[in-house]
Amino acid sequence: MSPDQIGLVMAGLLSLGGAKGYFSKGSKASLIAGVGLGGLYMYSSRLMNTNSPNGVPLALAASALLLASSVPRLAKTRKPLPLMLTVLGAASTAYYYRQWV
Repeated sequence: MSPDQIGLVMAGLLSLGGAKGYFSKGSKASLIAGVGLGGLYMYSSRLMNTNSPNGVPLALAASALLLASSVPRLAKTRKPLPLMLTVLGAASTAYYYRQWV
């Protein structure tokens, strides 16, 4: 899978997850965070697809933001969703860091 395809998968997962959080629990924060980060991944994927040098660093920043925001929630709640977001954030941060360097 290419870096731009991974960005599209991340965009879809986060946007759908944010929408699910909003419709199931009424969480506006989930919707804003999911769609916001999904939008960053979507834009970075578009940049990577057009061979822009800014695509990978933007995806790396989105991944680091996902990781940084999910770790405190995992430490506080120990629930499966923050765990999945932390793992996803860590894996995508490592992946995009390797792509960038």
